[in-house]
Amino acid sequence: MLPDGLDDSRLGMLAVKTTCKDRWRQVLNEADRIPSKHLFTLEDGISPNQFREMTDAGVRLVVPEEHFVRFKPSIRSRLTSLGNFIEDIKALGVTKADQPSPRCRR
Repeated sequence: MLPDGLDDSRLGMLAVKTTCKDRWRQVLNEADRIPSKHLFTLEDGISPNQFREMTDAGVRLVVPEEHFVRFKPSIRSRLTSLGNFIEDIKALGVTKADQPSPRCRR
């Protein structure tokens, strides 16, 4: 649980699931204050229908850039690489003082 005083616009979240299947829906409840949730997976080739469900729910898929070729061309341009996710989080400008104390982490 995050402290109430944090600015939601500066929050980022990366869930990690070995496979997505229906487990990606767990991410929706894991970070309810964050509108755009990120999910890192090594699962190959999510179907276009499942990908659409995920993006409609505000979940952005993060995969290693070298795995992009395992996805259909229509999906590849909408994937986020792990490196780009890290850069996006750095751009939020979060400092160590902004981070919750260890007792706030699960």
